[in-house]
Amino acid sequence: GVRRLSSPVTGSRVAQAPSISARKCPGTSMAAFPSRSSEAGLGGALFRNRPRRSPSPYTTRDVLARFSDKPSKSLTEEANAYADELEAKREQTNVRMSLLDMDDPDIRGRVILVRADLNCPLEPDKDIVADHQRLLDIIPTIKYIKERGGKILLAGHIDRYIPGKGTIPTSMAPVASKLSELLDEIVTFTAESYGDSVYQLGNALNEGSVAVLENLRLHTEDQDQENSDDLAQKLALICDIFVMDDFADAHLEFASTVGVPRYRQPAVGGLLVEKEMRYLVESIQTPKRPFAAVIGGKRLSEKFEMFNKLLDKVDGVFVGGAIANTFMLARGMFVADSLAEKEEVSHARRLELKAKNKGVQLMLPRDVILADSFNRKALTQRMAYKTLKINTRVPAGWMALDLGPYTPDELVRSFKSAKTIFWNGPVGAAEMEEYSRGSTIVGALCAALGKTNRTSIVGGPDTVKFITKQKFREHITHVSTGSASFMDLMEGKVLPGLNCLTSKPEVRVSEGIPFEAAPVFDLNQEGYGKPIYNPPPEDD
Repeated sequence: GVRRLSSPVTGSRVAQAPSISARKCPGTSMAAFPSRSSEAGLGGALFRNRPRRSPSPYTTRDVLARFSDKPSKSLTEEANAYADELEAKREQTNVRMSLLDMDDPDIRGRVILVRADLNCPLEPDKDIVADHQRLLDIIPTIKYIKERGGKILLAGHIDRYIPGKGTIPTSMAPVASKLSELLDEIVTFTAESYGDSVYQLGNALNEGSVAVLENLRLHTEDQDQENSDDLAQKLALICDIFVMDDFADAHLEFASTVGVPRYRQPAVGGLLVEKEMRYLVESIQTPKRPFAAVIGGKRLSEKFEMFNKLLDKVDGVFVGGAIANTFMLARGMFVADSLAEKEEVSHARRLELKAKNKGVQLMLPRDVILADSFNRKALTQRMAYKTLKINTRVPAGWMALDLGPYTPDELVRSFKSAKTIFWNGPVGAAEMEEYSRGSTIVGALCAALGKTNRTSIVGGPDTVKFITKQKFREHITHVSTGSASFMDLMEGKVLPGLNCLTSKPEVRVSEGIPFEAAPVFDLNQEGYGKPIYNPPPEDD
């Protein structure tokens, strides 16, 4: 069931909120962060000018060794510049504090505002959630907080598509109803997004309870999308801790994503964001090998940066979809009416050359299915790329729409031993069942590897939609929830919605080196400072 609180929305009540005494901090690590209430009233909890991150650990002394052969003056100057460079890199990062970095006592009894992707598709002309996958994605974060006694306020936005009018904001009530069903408990729904009544609701919630706030964009016009300071402050006032778990919007600067951390600390990532970072960053930067990738889709121009960075990590890559046609053009082939980007031919050649220089196996289709038009009932034929050179031509008036019967078999034979596989982009016109065989086999391969405790990672909206339709999703290790944020992260960009969060606590080693593991120095012999012997390596 859903408990509804239906008082009208008003922004003016925030300034009129009564003074409320500060809560006691249950944990020591939270003591550095001011409570959302203070003796000065709600407004006293804001701290625009308070330093958000801990002091830099990089000092001149820490980096002098890098320039030990320089004169003292230039040494100091360069060391200072290097320290500044390290600090700048430290400030611009996607690796921030998450819920897992917080102590359990710091969560109990706290009002926690969770910014999540609640934009679920709705049934036409009905207030019923049609697809609740996005709610399933955030349930681990909700349960984690519930088990530790936190009070959860869920915030987000939702739109309804109306033919002729496009998408318009609508009420979050259907989401609260569906979430109540999924959690099998009462979920409170309030018709307000912020203000005194929401503040009081947070106080009144029992530990482990969940409340869904009204659509942030239903009554605030464009304040959220414009990153309004006013909205950010109002949201900061209703919580003690901010949790960013909306990876899909992490590439954008909204008041409800990057704005709230300006006024409320700690601001941490949720379990969904932590999982995205674990697989899209850690598993790809340090993969279990062999590491294979499948790149498909329509436009190389949209994936060049990601492709280029993947070539630094992978052992083999298969190129399919319309992107493969651009590579065919780069090899001097005639692709007729097949979708391709002539202006990206130089980029395709650069990628092939880089793969060759790095010893990466770059595979293109051996054969394709041609059609005389882009529709389900078109005439089709198989064409083999025998030489992949200029004497191979797609017949005029025909287009490549899927992999042929032999290419998927070769792909499976080559990649079935992979311990990590990454897939982005269908390898054919998979939106039509007649041309989805190649993508189905790639999806089955990713699912099979995932079922055998190997790492399979899938990203991109078209690819995710396809594997969900084919029921491969549950067997794949990680399915990214982002679209533009997924691409930006794969390209190595810093996401504003993650960079704004609280820095991870610094790890300091306080214990000395065990005597038997320390190198021994003979200070009386020539070569002072060099170890006489190397300690034995530790057992793996």
